[in-house]
Amino acid sequence: QGELNYVITDQIGTPTELLAEDGTGRWRVKHNLWGSILKQYSANDDDFCNLRFPGQYLDNESGLHYNRHRYYDPNTAQYLTPDPIGLAGGFNPYGYVHNPTGWIDPLGLAEANCYSIQKLESKGFTGVEVTKNGGLDYSKSNALYSKDGVNPIQTIEYTGDYHEDFALANAAIGRKTTPKGYVWHHLDDYDPGSNTGTMQLVSQDAHRKIVHFGGVAQYKKVPENSNSYIFKIW
Repeated sequence: QGELNYVITDQIGTPTELLAEDGTGRWRVKHNLWGSILKQYSANDDDFCNLRFPGQYLDNESGLHYNRHRYYDPNTAQYLTPDPIGLAGGFNPYGYVHNPTGWIDPLGLAEANCYSIQKLESKGFTGVEVTKNGGLDYSKSNALYSKDGVNPIQTIEYTGDYHEDFALANAAIGRKTTPKGYVWHHLDDYDPGSNTGTMQLVSQDAHRKIVHFGGVAQYKKVPENSNSYIFKIW
């Protein structure tokens, strides 16, 4: 018969304790910065949790962490194989996130700021998802613009200028200006072959000061595009 255990996690969602239904401690662990175990306590041999950083599961035989697309070694803070999505996942193809106290890589592809989702939810915005590249997808969120006859998700050809991109997206929905209180979000699906990407019309409050990786960052990784899109907070 199964038993109910309560999982206590740290600020990014890594399990640190297991509690029985009556609150008794069954398992406790202390990790170093990169996920290697420093200390561990178990009430008995059966009390153990194999969950590690978000998206990771401990392989007891190898000591490695299964991370969906790759295996992570907490002792070296590196993946065993290069990133399947290449440099789109970062400049170090074997590296984990740059700061594991606030960033996660749940798919083994690209880092994501876990505080971004928490911040959005604290503002009342739900349904925002982290993409495989570490960006934010608002397509299923209540932050997405909603009006009959208007499709708030459009594909445009990138121009290298925020205002011109917005103008193209607005034209696609039959408007001259962006609806008040909203802003166009560059989804991180930029295609350098066609120079196109998806735009999502979202609430300014769900976009302003929310750290995320988007299509503009992908566009600027193309050498000839590196000096475009002067930084601006919307």
